Amino acid sequence: WTLLAASLPAMTAVLVLANSSAAYSAGRVIPSLVVVFAAAVLLEPSARRVIPWVVAAALAAAIVGAAAPLVRDASLIGHPTVMGAFADNESAYRALLSCSAGLAALVMAGVAIINVGTVRRTSAPMRPALWASISVAAVWATAALTAAVDYGYGEGTLASGPMTAVTLAALIAIPALVVFRLVSSSWARSELATLVIDLESEDTALQPAIAKALEDPALQVLTSPDGLMLVDDGDHEVSPDALAPGRAITRIQSGSRLIGGLVHDSALQADPARLEAVAAAAGMALEVGRLNEQVVAQLDQVDASRARILDASDTARRRVERDLHDGAQQRLVALGLRLQRARRLASSQDQADLAELLEEATTEVRDTIEEIRMVARGGQPALLAERGLATAVDALAERAPVPVQIDITSGRLPPGAESTAYFVIAEGLTNVAKHAMASNARVSITRRDGTACIAIRDDGKGGAEIAPGSGLEGLNDRVAATGGTFTVSSGPRGTTLEATIPCD
Repeated sequence: WTLLAASLPAMTAVLVLANSSAAYSAGRVIPSLVVVFAAAVLLEPSARRVIPWVVAAALAAAIVGAAAPLVRDASLIGHPTVMGAFADNESAYRALLSCSAGLAALVMAGVAIINVGTVRRTSAPMRPALWASISVAAVWATAALTAAVDYGYGEGTLASGPMTAVTLAALIAIPALVVFRLVSSSWARSELATLVIDLESEDTALQPAIAKALEDPALQVLTSPDGLMLVDDGDHEVSPDALAPGRAITRIQSGSRLIGGLVHDSALQADPARLEAVAAAAGMALEVGRLNEQVVAQLDQVDASRARILDASDTARRRVERDLHDGAQQRLVALGLRLQRARRLASSQDQADLAELLEEATTEVRDTIEEIRMVARGGQPALLAERGLATAVDALAERAPVPVQIDITSGRLPPGAESTAYFVIAEGLTNVAKHAMASNARVSITRRDGTACIAIRDDGKGGAEIAPGSGLEGLNDRVAATGGTFTVSSGPRGTTLEATIPCD
């Protein structure tokens, strides 16, 4: 829009060819405004805070230049009379032109100097366009200064000839400069597209790729392991106050969570759109890297959990073998001996002893059957399968050496969830009895959003943790196998075991 506004007063200069006083006057007065819009176009956007002063000086040059035709009777040199001309005063005319050219030279020199001061703060792809702006402003300032001197002290021929041509050439160069800026911006955006493509490759290192895209070899990529502070490759905290002069930090966030940052040349802040786009691409790469690390860590945990489950299954199988050997097998051997005695007693007609022996054998058979059932269930009581978790937990609480308060608000759970919940509570109460030295305990089971939430709390001495080979580690693996979570919080005021088990 600024370029379009600059072209309109420039186009009115053609009106000086019209044989009309009004048209000729417009063609002489309005083009003076060109210097205002030219200064606005040439001034670097990052320095726009000084544009009111530049525009004010340019407007003064335009007003003085517009006033010059009013003191010159153009009809004397073959042109229509300027509307509102006061007199024909050659000296005043030349003085006004000299003053206007001098002000224009001051404006353009100021634009060039201001732009030079912004070179270091400008991103590398945009610096050629900035130097082109500086060159155009410097040429215009030189031509305007020469014209001012020629109008004031010379014959005016230099100002109305070669210097006018130079000024027109500088004016014509402005549209080309605008196109150059657009091309530079497009080139910068193409570099961003190349960065995104490069980051899709697993072989591309993040920091060199971003440094290349921003043309900053000293660029650093920071990470945020805790979402609060930024650290470098050596895990040292990096803060804006500790940066070297000329360096700045751009924070990278995913929503409200800090995931990383870039330490870069502060000049890149003059092109915020490009910097934000590169930071967004870096953020995606950092998030992908974090998720990859998380997946690898989870796979390592799964592998370790599988190994522990295999060990636990082998241990359980050996325990079953031992229980069958030491329990049911011994009972069956004893039962066989009793039956042999019963046969001998039957042959001797001692009915009283026979009845007593058969009663003992019946009891032994019943106990053996119950023991085998216990082994087959893995230690689960019949109450759990027949009457549910609440009744089974009541039975656990009755056998506990400390008072246990039970708060169960849910009904029956799916069999797998009930079994896991029972083992969590049984192990938790066993730990209370063996290690906690507690005076009381509490068990709560609630069901929320398709999940059973289990908590076992005691007021013991604490110190519980999920140590390798411990029962709590086995519980953690068992709960994790269902897709749930298991946590232990233990301190001087007691221990809390919490588990969440999916029930859908």
